[in-house]
Amino acid sequence: MALLVELLAMAAAGALGWLGGRAAVEHVLAKGAELGGEDLRSAADVHALALRASLYFAAGIVALIVGRLVSARRGQVSVPAPLILPALCAAVAIGFSIQMGYGDPLHRAGWPGPAFAKGFAIAGAAGAVVLLLPWDPVALTGPFHAVLPALMVAAFVALGLFGSGTELAEDTRINLGGFQPLELVKLAFVLFLGHSLGRRAEKLRHQRDRILGLDFPRKRLLVPAVLVLLVLFASFILVHDLGPLLILSLVFLALFYVVTRAGGWVVTALVVVTLLVVLAVHVPAISGSPKVALRMRMWTDPWTNAQPNGDQIALARWAIAAGYVNGQGLGYAPPLALPAGHTDLVQAHVAEELGAVGLVLYLLCLAAVAGQGLVVAALNRTPERVVTAAGLSALLAAQWVVIFSGTTQLLPLTGVPVPFLSFGKTSTITFVLVAAMLARLAEDGRAREVTSELAELRRACLTVLTAVLVLVGAGVVVVIEEGVVGAERTSARGVITLLAPEPGYPHGRVTEKYDPRLEAIAARIPRGPILDRDGRLIAGSDEAGKRTYPLGDAMGTLLGPPEGVVLRPLWMLERLLAYKVRGYPERSDGHAVWLAREPEGGERLLLIVSGEEERPEDRTRAESMAGGDAVRLLPLPSPDFRPLVPLLRAGGAARDAALARVASDVASRTARITIDARLQQAASGILRRAAARGKAAAAVVMDVSTGQVLARAQWPDFNPGDEAFLKRLEDPEFATRDPKFTGMYGPWPDKTGLRGIYQGGSAAKLFTAVAAARAGLLGHGSACPAQAGPVFACVNRDAQGPYFIKPGWYAPVHDIALDSPHGHIDFEQGLAVSCNVYFSQLGLQLGPDAFQKLVDDGLEMGWGHGWYKPGKPGSRDLALTAFGQHAAMMSVSQAARLAGTVGSGGTYRKCPPSMELGAQCEQKQLLQDPHVIAPVLAGMEKVMTNGTGRGLATRPGLPPGLRVYGKTGTADSIGIEEEKPWGVEVGVYGKPHSWFLALAEPESNAPCAPTAARRLAFAVVIPRGGLGALNAGPAALEVIQAADKLGLFGAPAPGAQASPSPSPASPPSPSAR
Repeated sequence: MALLVELLAMAAAGALGWLGGRAAVEHVLAKGAELGGEDLRSAADVHALALRASLYFAAGIVALIVGRLVSARRGQVSVPAPLILPALCAAVAIGFSIQMGYGDPLHRAGWPGPAFAKGFAIAGAAGAVVLLLPWDPVALTGPFHAVLPALMVAAFVALGLFGSGTELAEDTRINLGGFQPLELVKLAFVLFLGHSLGRRAEKLRHQRDRILGLDFPRKRLLVPAVLVLLVLFASFILVHDLGPLLILSLVFLALFYVVTRAGGWVVTALVVVTLLVVLAVHVPAISGSPKVALRMRMWTDPWTNAQPNGDQIALARWAIAAGYVNGQGLGYAPPLALPAGHTDLVQAHVAEELGAVGLVLYLLCLAAVAGQGLVVAALNRTPERVVTAAGLSALLAAQWVVIFSGTTQLLPLTGVPVPFLSFGKTSTITFVLVAAMLARLAEDGRAREVTSELAELRRACLTVLTAVLVLVGAGVVVVIEEGVVGAERTSARGVITLLAPEPGYPHGRVTEKYDPRLEAIAARIPRGPILDRDGRLIAGSDEAGKRTYPLGDAMGTLLGPPEGVVLRPLWMLERLLAYKVRGYPERSDGHAVWLAREPEGGERLLLIVSGEEERPEDRTRAESMAGGDAVRLLPLPSPDFRPLVPLLRAGGAARDAALARVASDVASRTARITIDARLQQAASGILRRAAARGKAAAAVVMDVSTGQVLARAQWPDFNPGDEAFLKRLEDPEFATRDPKFTGMYGPWPDKTGLRGIYQGGSAAKLFTAVAAARAGLLGHGSACPAQAGPVFACVNRDAQGPYFIKPGWYAPVHDIALDSPHGHIDFEQGLAVSCNVYFSQLGLQLGPDAFQKLVDDGLEMGWGHGWYKPGKPGSRDLALTAFGQHAAMMSVSQAARLAGTVGSGGTYRKCPPSMELGAQCEQKQLLQDPHVIAPVLAGMEKVMTNGTGRGLATRPGLPPGLRVYGKTGTADSIGIEEEKPWGVEVGVYGKPHSWFLALAEPESNAPCAPTAARRLAFAVVIPRGGLGALNAGPAALEVIQAADKLGLFGAPAPGAQASPSPSPASPPSPSAR
């Protein structure tokens, strides 16, 4: 009855393999049709080949059933072994199903399934012969065991002279004339040890010494045993692969322990093998193989080794993670996602298609064959049979451990096949023979009398059995960790590698690859539209999926290109809103690489860092490695695919349905931002004209009451949908090819944000004003006061203009040369006439802590509080900072928020850089009493009536019905290296930066009220644009006029006509203002 159940189990495994192969073929056919190409088979040809392969597979199963039937019925005193051949058939059924679904059956060179089936048919026949012969493997090979070492040495020498490599390691020497003799060498090695050690088992067991609580073989035995391990290391040098060394060493370790039961030997052998592996890792030249050296690098650093083809472990771990619990389904794995998924990395392929469940099932099959083989060994009747059966089981377990550990990064990846799964006739035949020999050794194998010698061997075999089961159990844990617990983390990781050399890049280009499965999913989800605050289209997609941009070059820098061909900086909305419009964001902690220019062209990699911002210590290290060559930091695109992982796990046909649902749900991928497309278009046109008076121009318009940005424009800018621009992105040297495009004043950098931080000049006096109001120096009121704040003297003048100096300063601080001394003036007048002398004295009275505390509490200046240093108490630097020089640097966005802080009673508001409508904005109350800001508003109003901005009332003119509070700014700045392409001399003061900040509101609001309805903040900068009142000021007033015509202050003024919308409208947003 037990035999019948065993044979039925073998038949059932064969039937499941047949059905699995058929299902895999159906799914893989559709996959191959999608690839297209030439040299195709027809579907009918594929089905015919699949049927023939299935018949081969069935023939192998039938042969084993017949052999087992005859062997079991012939045996009289057999060791029960009902699991070995059913588990073998189940494991091969998994292999057959996987191989039939791998690759592309429509193309003649890309489908391993039929060849695998033919190899198993041969293996099944060979296994049946072993079972049918009247002699067991020990008796059969006994007369020839003395010649086995010579055959093994001959095989290694032949491989060293004539061997060839595998798909993943071409320069290893594993293949010889179409087969892998190393697999047969391993079998011969086990049979030789079975005879040699079995015959000497009793003597070896008694040759032990106890040291430190462990039994060690005596020196005359231990030294030769260690020498065997060293000789095996020579095999690594000969064949350029670590796998045979590890496998044969583990087999020898196990068998020498079986015959000696010396725990000290196990420790010694493990130490020796570990030292040899460490030597191979740290001195990879020993192998003479670049591929082996690469595998050592991949083992120690699988994700950032930056080596050509250094992504093999990453590819395997992506596949395991993609399978999750139940897998993608037979035949559903992408055909090109896992090279060598039919050979070295086949376990990863099993995990991808059958999930952690399928791979664990394979491990259980393996444990059943090896475990029951060790039981057969433990219960057998002669020492030779015991050691041989133990060796066969140890070989099976060692082979699996080595390649499984390489696939999962526990050990270096090697080129050895996976038992019962890998494509390759030699390995299939070898391991089917191993299982058949174990089953044959069970026949008539039971010991009729258990001698003390057999009892010792039995205990040793059971110890090895425990070790094997522990290893398989650990493998199960690793599968669950890699395929389930850590699957999402692994799927979302990128691997940095080098592309193949190309013209201009002889060393190849550094790139970061991501799981191609997730990239394919992302490519099938159309990008959603970006709409303005009222539903007007800012970015959309046409029917072909091409991105369209109705605003053209009015907003290109802010939007950025649609795809991450190059790293899109953090300000670009197509990146920031990717989580919304694409369903996934970009990582903020992605990698960047330091590169050095090569004299012959291209660049070489120096080091890899985390984060996109340059750090001084990284630059120092890169320059020390570059040997004088120019270096640069290149951030790498870093999509965060984690939100797409649920779609990956849907698997098979279910994923297609899920993707279709996601793709059709455009509403969920529609992003609305706070920008008003009409105002953005108008501001862009104004800045285009204003930039002619300097090197560039930038402007920001902000709603004071909410902090929302209504316009954020610059010039020069670019059209992100322009074909010429998109072609430019494909240039490997995009970042450095054209400094006029990617440099400081070019279209690529965001001149409204961190790439547009300039000296603030007198516009930054508003920062000092807020600090003074916070300190209580200005008084307060609910209306515009006639006088406010401390009075300071501006009475001295020299050839450079009015000045102020303190004892110990190396030079005075000056007002503009055209000014006369302003006399004894209060704060309101000092702000109106923008008196540097006044503000330097005000800053000295405030002290540096007032400035520093304001930055620390959230009012941004320059690059943040870690950078901001206003100067020491009483210092000239502090005086300079107070009137807009030294530490007073800001971007136009920071300037708009500064003006907004003044216009909101001291409340600082900052919305996220994505400007998404409805997103929560940062809000900090910097002034406890909002009314203390009234003197600042009074001074800004006086700027426009009889101060530095009074001329703007006539050119270009103030919009009727509006009240404008303003502040001009003219900032001296020394030329820097980045400005050279625009003709700015480095190291000397050039033309100053031109600034203008303003608040505008309906005249119906009370003047100088700390808060007011429909109050908007405006900031304009023209780098190297000259006087603020003459250049930035008129541009700002034009933007205010445009906002008024669009009705942003309420109904447009009488006679004013709103500008037409530059983009089509969608239904208005519920939160539209």
